[in-house]
Amino acid sequence: MKHPAFNETKATEAVAYLLKKVASRQMYLIHALKMLYIADREALQGRGRPITWDRCVSMDNGPVLRGSHHRMTGAAQGNGIWERHISDRVGHKIGLEEDLPPRGLSKVELALLDSVFDRFGTMDRWALCEFTHTFPEWKDPHGSTRRIRVRDILRAANKTPEEIQEICSGLEMVAEAESLLG
Repeated sequence: MKHPAFNETKATEAVAYLLKKVASRQMYLIHALKMLYIADREALQGRGRPITWDRCVSMDNGPVLRGSHHRMTGAAQGNGIWERHISDRVGHKIGLEEDLPPRGLSKVELALLDSVFDRFGTMDRWALCEFTHTFPEWKDPHGSTRRIRVRDILRAANKTPEEIQEICSGLEMVAEAESLLG
């Protein structure tokens, strides 16, 4: 399946929004990664499209969003918005460098982020990792990474084959439109 492009701006806005919910405006990187994955997963399962359009992968500590993981760990540079607003990782934590209003996030997406934070924001980060290991789409990559297919995330939500095909076709249309628009 052709996948739409990762939306670094929305991913940065989502992480900044989550960081603003913490008094210190800092969070363990793994905690932020897991909550962002859960929010994207629930958006995909509920609305048929994720928040960040990031690609999902299995890693040893559970599922994560690949592009977001690369930004948080410093493994990749993006369009600069991440670097302006989210601090470099220090002591396994990231922080809010500069406020970033969530202009690109819809009210539905903000409500979903609120819900995810309410459920998981105070959970121990390692307990949260263990929790994400229960997701059917996660497969232990044994020290590597393994792609998680959109279809597997939708199957985990008990979507019918017809619903899965409809959602995947919609995502492919978005990807195709992006390629045509350059």
